[in-house]
Amino acid sequence: MLRLGKNAVPLLIGCLTDTRRTNTPFWDYWPETKVSDIAFAILCDLFSDETGASTLNATIDWGDVQAESPGQPEWIA
Repeated sequence: MLRLGKNAVPLLIGCLTDTRRTNTPFWDYWPETKVSDIAFAILCDLFSDETGASTLNATIDWGDVQAESPGQPEWIA
């Protein structure tokens, strides 16, 4: 992805609806991950500053996703 530079962004956006599961969980504390989870995480990192705040207006982040499912773990949200 790094070698693609800015061209990776549309590819990552396209992966946001990909519900295929990865062979092993990407994060130790998640029981499973999907391609869409990883794409979302990468996009959040690309468009966040060093404090984790979004550098783009009107974009969602993990906090917004979790707010849709209060009390649920991130992988369910």
